[in-house]
Amino acid sequence: MKNADLARGLGKYYWAIRSTVIASGKCTTVYSDMYGYAAYLGFGFQDAKGQWGSGKVTKVPDLGKYVQWFQEWPILSSGKGTVDVCAPWVNTVYRINDDPKTECATMHLTPSDGAQEINGLFLPITSALYFEDQDSRTCPVFPGQTSNCNRNYYLNISPSGAGRELHAVEGIGGGEDADPPVTDAQVYKALDNMLAKADEVQKKQRAQAAAAAEAERQRQAYAASPEGRLQHAREQQAAREQKQKQILAADAAGNPNVKVEAQMIRREEEDNRQRWAGTRQSPAAYDPHWMGQNVTIVGTVSRVEVDPNGSPQWVTIYFKESPNSTFVVCSPYPDLFQERVGLNLSALVGKTLEAAGQVESPYCGGRVAKGSIRVVESKQWQVH
Repeated sequence: MKNADLARGLGKYYWAIRSTVIASGKCTTVYSDMYGYAAYLGFGFQDAKGQWGSGKVTKVPDLGKYVQWFQEWPILSSGKGTVDVCAPWVNTVYRINDDPKTECATMHLTPSDGAQEINGLFLPITSALYFEDQDSRTCPVFPGQTSNCNRNYYLNISPSGAGRELHAVEGIGGGEDADPPVTDAQVYKALDNMLAKADEVQKKQRAQAAAAAEAERQRQAYAASPEGRLQHAREQQAAREQKQKQILAADAAGNPNVKVEAQMIRREEEDNRQRWAGTRQSPAAYDPHWMGQNVTIVGTVSRVEVDPNGSPQWVTIYFKESPNSTFVVCSPYPDLFQERVGLNLSALVGKTLEAAGQVESPYCGGRVAKGSIRVVESKQWQVH
């Protein structure tokens, strides 16, 4: 591999030479670089007569292409010139400045060369192939970056029986050859299969989309129905109660972020406690002096009316003890009662209802009544 040597100055370079001994029929890594820099590959071997020499590769296998400056270039080629180096019959890596070509017969390595000490025979090798994959230079320098790293290329090399010519084919690892090139018929068949699968996937996706649309339509229809609204009201009330419990628990544990919310909840609880702390009265005992005071009304429900046209839809609860409708219970939220007794509020008739709150002029009942309690929270009433 040829690299710039900025330590020695601009225009200087050095060669990193790696020698790898490979036994016949074996497979090993001869080149690895996280930045994917170019490398010259040479193959030295003994022929049948025991003569050493460099192998040649006339037919270069296609390992793919990379794009540089809007042009495609082969990853493996023989068109970048040749390089002569010296390699020992051992595995090693060493560095040499400027020109890698040297006198192999007298060459030796010492630790000062940045390599293991080698005094044995160095043999000349001339490169046969040029390898470069620019696309893999997007390897990350920092964790988390997008990467084309860990690309592996395999090359199977064997003598061809014609002098120094080598037979080179793409491998798949383990010494096996890659699959041979596919024929046009195979391509068309694969394309037909791919189109058939794509059509099947599209049909399945359309069916899933239709099923999802129908499920959403049914969900919306249910949500708009009385039953759906009732379920939503119950879920909302349960969620509110659960959230209040969580806020109070977090406040008790010392979480400062819920302090204000916890204070509001406790204030509401105190307001509700004061409502129920008022005197317990029958609707029959209504007295105008009750106005502005907290009173707990206890009576038997005689009928329930809901104004379907109003906004809000006021609920009026009448009592058997007040046949002239002198005192009633009003609420702008029918769901406060429906979430407990169901959609039909007539289920309250005949039941004993307790409602606590401040007595005021009625907002419901056609303004016939003289006094009322307005229920706006679920904690303001209970039924027996």
